Amino acid sequence: MGVEFEVLGEIRARVDGVVADLGAARQRAVLAALVLEPGRPVTVDQLVDRVWGDHVPGTVLTSVRSYVSKLRTILRGVDIVGRAGAYTVDYEPRALDAHRFTALLTEARQAADDVAAAQAYRAALQLWRGEPFAGLETPWFAGRRHAVVVARHTAVLDHIDIQLRRGAHAEVLPELLELGRQHPHDERVAGQLMLALYHSGRQAEALDEFDRTRRRLADELGTDPGPELARLHERILRAELPTAVSSVPRQLPARPQVFAGRLRELDALAAHLDGRSTVVISAIGGVGGVGKTWLALHWAHQRLDAFPDGQLYANLRGFDPRTEPVRPEVVLRAFLEALGLEPDAIPVDADAQASLFRSELARRRMLIVLDNARDAGQIVPLLPGAGPSRVVVTSRNRLAALVSGHGAYPLTLDVLDRADARAVLVGHLGERRVAAEPDAVAAVLDYCAGLPLALGVVAARALVQSELSLGALADELRDEQARLDAVDTGDTDVNLRAVLSWSVRALSANARKLFALLGQVPGADIAVPAAESLFGAPVRDLLDELEHAHLVSQHVPGRYRMHDLVKLYAAEQPVAAEQALDRLVDHYVHTAHAGERGLFPERRDIEMPQAAPGTVVEDLRDTPAIMAWFHAEEENLLAIAPSAGSRVWQLAFCTTTFHTRTSKYTDRLELWLAALPHADDMDVRTLTLSHRSVADAYAHLDRHDEAMHHLHRALAAAEASDDRIVEGHVHYGISAAYEQRGDYESAVKHSAEALRLYSTTTNQLAIGQAHAAVGWHSALAERYEDAREHTERAIDMFTQLNAMQSLGCAVDTLGLVANKTGDHARAVELGREAVRILREAGDTARGADVTLHLGEALIAAGDVEAGRAALVQAHEMLVSQGRTTEAERVATLL
Repeated sequence: MGVEFEVLGEIRARVDGVVADLGAARQRAVLAALVLEPGRPVTVDQLVDRVWGDHVPGTVLTSVRSYVSKLRTILRGVDIVGRAGAYTVDYEPRALDAHRFTALLTEARQAADDVAAAQAYRAALQLWRGEPFAGLETPWFAGRRHAVVVARHTAVLDHIDIQLRRGAHAEVLPELLELGRQHPHDERVAGQLMLALYHSGRQAEALDEFDRTRRRLADELGTDPGPELARLHERILRAELPTAVSSVPRQLPARPQVFAGRLRELDALAAHLDGRSTVVISAIGGVGGVGKTWLALHWAHQRLDAFPDGQLYANLRGFDPRTEPVRPEVVLRAFLEALGLEPDAIPVDADAQASLFRSELARRRMLIVLDNARDAGQIVPLLPGAGPSRVVVTSRNRLAALVSGHGAYPLTLDVLDRADARAVLVGHLGERRVAAEPDAVAAVLDYCAGLPLALGVVAARALVQSELSLGALADELRDEQARLDAVDTGDTDVNLRAVLSWSVRALSANARKLFALLGQVPGADIAVPAAESLFGAPVRDLLDELEHAHLVSQHVPGRYRMHDLVKLYAAEQPVAAEQALDRLVDHYVHTAHAGERGLFPERRDIEMPQAAPGTVVEDLRDTPAIMAWFHAEEENLLAIAPSAGSRVWQLAFCTTTFHTRTSKYTDRLELWLAALPHADDMDVRTLTLSHRSVADAYAHLDRHDEAMHHLHRALAAAEASDDRIVEGHVHYGISAAYEQRGDYESAVKHSAEALRLYSTTTNQLAIGQAHAAVGWHSALAERYEDAREHTERAIDMFTQLNAMQSLGCAVDTLGLVANKTGDHARAVELGREAVRILREAGDTARGADVTLHLGEALIAAGDVEAGRAALVQAHEMLVSQGRTTEAERVATLL
C-alpha cells in the first residue's frame, strides 16, 4: 500500500492515490505534527504544544490517543508507534511533499547547468497547492509555515534569475509584477522587475519602479535602497545594460558570410565536442590565414542552440608582432565581468579568478572560443572545470601540452583543396563571374595557394574594383615580387606579400599612408579618434576603404583591427611615423587625464604637457562614459607605454583610479614601474608619489618586501625635502605596510610620525586620517587608551568633514577596542553603526572587515546565532574580493 502526505496546502493523505478522509481539523493537525519528522519520536507534550498551543483542554491526553487510533485505521500500512510517552511515524521522507520540495531545491542548487536547475525549481514549485498547513494556527505551525514560505519565495526568485539569464524577460514580467505587489519592500524583487521591464523595452517603467521602491522604503521603513539596487538604477538610467542580460554573454564575432569545405573538420569538431566528457577541448592549429577562426566561428554559429547560457570569445593575440600575448588574468576578468560579476567582486589574484570562473561555469552550458593562442600556458587558466561547457581553441602551434595534459583533440588545418578554394571565390563573386574566366580563376587559385585569407583579399579586390577582370587580377598576382617571408609552421609554406602588396597598391594614397601607420600601432585595435590622432586628420572614409579591401575589420562599431599577418606586412611599409606616434600617445594620455579628473576630481592634479597639433582628445562627459572608455582602451594603454617616453608617468597617474576601482593592480604596477625611471628627473612629490604608487600595487598583490623597498626609497627622498605633507604620506604608507606584516608597534610609530608631520599643515582630512591610523594601529598593539583617544578625535574631524568612509572605519575601531576591553554590548552597537555607515557609502572592501568585527562582538556578547550569520556574510565578502588568507581565518572561526 502506498501512502503520500501533503502539507503544502490543506493537510491531506493519499492512500494508493486516493485522498483519504482525515477527519476533524485537530486530527489532521496531529498527523501533520507527526509526519514532519519521519522516524523521530514526538513526545506527547510536544504534540500537545504543536496542535493546541496555549489552549489546552483538560481532556487533551484522551483526545491525542483517540486521534492517533483513528489515524492508524485510516492510514493502514503506516506505522504510528507509541512508546515511552512518544509517537513515531515511520515512512520514507520522499512520501511527504515538504521533504520532496526541500530535496528538489537542493537538486536545483547543485545542478550542472541552468537547464537542469530550472527543471528542478519548476518541479519543486508545482508541489504547492496553497497556504502550507492551511487552517492550523498554533504558534508552532505558524513558525513552520513561515520557514517554508520563505524557502518558496527564495526558490521563486532563484528560478526567475535563471529565466532572466536565459532572456525570458517578457515571460516572467506578469509574475514579477504580482510579486512586486505582494512584496513591496523586497529589493531583490524590485531589481528583477526593473531588469525585466528594461529588457522588455520599458525603460521608463523600470525607472519608475525604482522611484516607487525608494519612496516606500523611505516612508515606511526609513531607509534607502541598497547599493546593488542603486547601481542597477544608475545603469538603467544610463542605458548601460546590454540588450541581453550581461550574465548571458553573446560574444562571438559575426558568422562568416562565405564558407566552403572543411566537412571533415566540421565532423571532427561535432564528434569531439558532443562527447560525454566533462570538458572537451578542440585545439585547431594551422598557419596564419588558413582559416582557423573562420572554421571555429562557422561551427559555433551552427551550434548556438546547444549553448543556451551564452558564448564567450577572446582573441589571445599569441602571434601579434606588435603586442605581447594577452595574459590569462586579463581574459579571466573580462569573462567574469561578461558573466555579470561587478568589478569589486572579482579577486585580484589570478588563481582566485580562475577558481571563480570555474565556479561560475559549473552550472552553465556555454561555448568558449579562445582565438590565436600562443601556448598552453595561456589556455589552462581559462578552462572550465566540471560541467557542460565546451572550449574551442585556435592556434598556429600544435599545443601539445594541451593535448597531452588536458585531453584536447588536435585538429590541424591544411590549406583548402582546389575545389573548396574555388567554392570560396564563388561564394564571394557568384558562379557566373567565376565560370566566365576559367583560366584566370585557375591562376588566382595557384597564387592564393588555398589560403582563405588570400582568397578573401582577391575577392574583395574583384568586388570593390568591378571594372577589373579576374584576368587582370591574375596578372597582378603573377607579377608581384615576394615581400613577406614564408610563414612556416611545419604544415605549409605560404607567401602573402604578393597578395597583400597589390591589394594595398590599389588603395588611394591617403589610405596607403594610414595602412602603413596602422602597422606601427602597438595596441590590439584602434578606435576612430585614436586613428584620427595617428593620421592627423579625419579617417572614417579611409578606414572604410581599408575595410572594403579586407585589410582591417571593424570588430565592434567604431573600433578596427588587423589580422596579425596583415599588420606585419603593414609595418614593413615605408612611412614617417615618429610624429604620428607622438600624436597617438598624446591622444591616450590626454583622454586618460580627462577621465581621471572625472573619476576623482578631488585628487590633486598634475601638470600635463601640451598635446601635439592634430591630436584628438575625447570628450568623456560622465562616469559611465569614462569607465567604458578605459575598459575599451585598457590593453592599448599598456601597449602604448613603451612608446610614451617621459609621458608614461602621466599615463600611469591618469589610469590609477580606473585600475584601483577595477582591482587591476597588475596593470597598475606595470605602468608605474615603467614610469618610475622618468620620475627621477622630476620634483620630490612626483618621485615619492611614484614609489608610493609602486609600493601600493605591490602590497595589494601581497608582495610586501618589494612594497617596503619602494616605501623606504620614497622616505629617503621625502626627508631630503621640506614638504611635510609628502613626508607624512610616506610614513602613512609605511605604517600600513608594517600592519600587513603584523609589526603593530612599528605601524604605530610611523602613523604617529605621519600625524606629527600632517599637524604642521592645514590639511584637516590628512590629520584626521592620521589620528584614525594611530588609533587603529594602537588597538592592534593592545594600547587601548591611546586607540580610544585618537579614534575619537578622528571621528570628530570626519563628522565635520562629512568623510563617511573614513568615519565608518573609525567607528569600527572604537567597536574593536570596546570588544577587546570587555564592553561587548557597546562593541555590538558600534559595529552595527560602522556596518550601516559603510553600506550607505558603498564601501564593500572595508565593509567586509567591519562585518567580521561585528560578528566577533556578537559572539562575545553571547548572541552566537547572529554572530555566526555576520561571520558567514564577512566570509562571502572576503572570498568575492579575493582576500584568501583573511577568508580562511574566518572559515576557521566558523
